[in-house]
Amino acid sequence: DKNAGLAKTVTAAGLTLTGAGAGNYTVSEGSVTTTADITPKAITAAISAQNRVYDGTTAATIAARTLTGTITGDDVSASGGTATFADKNAGLAKVVTATGLSLTGADAGNYSANSTASTTADITPAQLTLTGVTALSRVYNATTVAMVDTSAASLTGVIAGDAVSLSGALATGAFSDKNVGQAKPVAITGLSLTGADQANYTLNVTAVTSNAAITPAPLTVTGIQALNKVYDGTTTATLNTAQASFSGLFAGDVVSAIGGTATFADKNTGLAKTVTATGLSLTGADAGNYTVSAGSITTKADIMPKAITATITAQNRVYDGTTASTIAARALTGIITGDDISASGGTATFADKNAGVAKTVTATGLSLTGADAENYSVNTTASTTADIAKLAISGSVVAANKTYDAGTVANISSRSLSGVLEGDTVSYSGGSASFADKRAGLGKVVTATGLSLTGADAENYSV
Repeated sequence: DKNAGLAKTVTAAGLTLTGAGAGNYTVSEGSVTTTADITPKAITAAISAQNRVYDGTTAATIAARTLTGTITGDDVSASGGTATFADKNAGLAKVVTATGLSLTGADAGNYSANSTASTTADITPAQLTLTGVTALSRVYNATTVAMVDTSAASLTGVIAGDAVSLSGALATGAFSDKNVGQAKPVAITGLSLTGADQANYTLNVTAVTSNAAITPAPLTVTGIQALNKVYDGTTTATLNTAQASFSGLFAGDVVSAIGGTATFADKNTGLAKTVTATGLSLTGADAGNYTVSAGSITTKADIMPKAITATITAQNRVYDGTTASTIAARALTGIITGDDISASGGTATFADKNAGVAKTVTATGLSLTGADAENYSVNTTASTTADIAKLAISGSVVAANKTYDAGTVANISSRSLSGVLEGDTVSYSGGSASFADKRAGLGKVVTATGLSLTGADAENYSV
């Protein structure tokens, strides 16, 4: 048979003779037997080993076994064996030695192979899980920088007996953005491993994250101004926030003040009155990163008197030779409902002393009175119209006696007035007189008609 073995029977047949005397002989036709050895064919066994993650041992796993030198068709393969790395540590292309390799298969006995083979494989560092690293919450500072606390850090996955620990001296954190928020992701870098076995481990520092809060930074607002106003019966003030400035605002941030409610200390007029503002809020791209101080803000502003209009009515009167007029009533236009204020005082005069209809009367020295008088300003002079009626006076005449002349005509010898004011220039003039009849008699009635007044002041009288 074909198989390897010692002193194996060999049968020879079909032998023939050669040589000079060969023709003189015949050889028996039976077979001839002998013995000989078939020794196993030396072949080479090789292995490949699986890469693996560091586990603190030298154990290796044979991935495949191959044979070089086998005869096609033979049933033979390499099997068995135990593989080990040269040492336990992580590394690339580390030597792996397999021992105890053997052959198997129907034709295994026909071959001899090395029982030891070497190859290379990798031990990759084991990845450790890090816990207990936390980012610290902080107040907004316009950066993404986060403080990291590694005091409670621990590593999961370290092989018992290995010397490896966390080095967090250079740990830094970065928020995803600079803005205020709760439970914001923080990426932590700068962590590393230390210790005799640190090379056998990796720490995925780019995947280390924590959550922390950025709380708003407080701002102190200055430069808020209140606008001066005209008295309106309220304590309401209007703020001018355009000139506001902020203490605590980080460079480059866009924030401005809006809103708020402002009130004067009281409703009354005055200069540099205290105004208290509350409820200011912030606007702008970075407004959400700040809070404005909760306390009130004070400033100064003026409440100026409200200009109102005083009017008067004057009493009609009878001519008395003077320009004096009497104010019948005073009225105010523009006062705020509920205020205690009225017009008072003042002296009124006609434009002249003469009688007339709708004559101009001017009042001067008008003033305001009442609890709210100081909150208003008013014209001290006002005009109106009133009548000066003519002064009614009485006139009388004296007729001259005459001798009968068959007519009734009488002559007025004198005229006189009663009621003319001292100093006025006025006299009784004109007219014609007649007796009641033409007959002679004593104490006869004489009637004068067409009498009139004359003189500089005549227009001021009726007679």
